[in-house]
Amino acid sequence: MSNQTKHTPGPWSDDGDYIRAKAGNNRPDLVRIAEIFPVWSEAEGAANAKLIAAAPDMAEALRLMLDVYGKDATGGVSDQARAALVKAGL
Repeated sequence: MSNQTKHTPGPWSDDGDYIRAKAGNNRPDLVRIAEIFPVWSEAEGAANAKLIAAAPDMAEALRLMLDVYGKDATGGVSDQARAALVKAGL
């Protein structure tokens, strides 16, 4: 598994309509990286936006969990963590 970041680095944030990320290391402004389209309701769109904005943090947490616990994680948790990172292309 590669630790090289292939996605727009976090942190990501959401304003309900767009997911935003820093434009670059030396630029404080945020750029749009995704647009949220609520399918069934505004509440669903807001929940999707929060989940998407948290993705880089969750990926980092999974990597840290694997580094700390590795094969010692119980109940197949390490396999699930690896599978989630693979699904994300990380």
